[in-house]
Amino acid sequence: MVVENYGNWKTLSIGSKSAYMTGLWDGYMVFSDDDLVKKKFKRICGEGTIIRVSELLVVIDNLYEQEINRNFSPANLLENKGLEHLCSK
Repeated sequence: MVVENYGNWKTLSIGSKSAYMTGLWDGYMVFSDDDLVKKKFKRICGEGTIIRVSELLVVIDNLYEQEINRNFSPANLLENKGLEHLCSK
């Protein structure tokens, strides 16, 4: 499944969004050899932080409420803006 922007995102069911975000998160945090996202996560969110898929969905949906973000993919939003929003509670 390819989700390129808000137009694609808004057509997905909650189940599809959850599966998509689980794949993204696993790709960034578990299977990626690129430590940049992992290091950024630890710096922003701290060691041992547990993230739920529902939290990822809320972050992406909230970012898409801002029209400036609607041209970006959820993957891009998560990597470049999502962690700041996710861990700024």
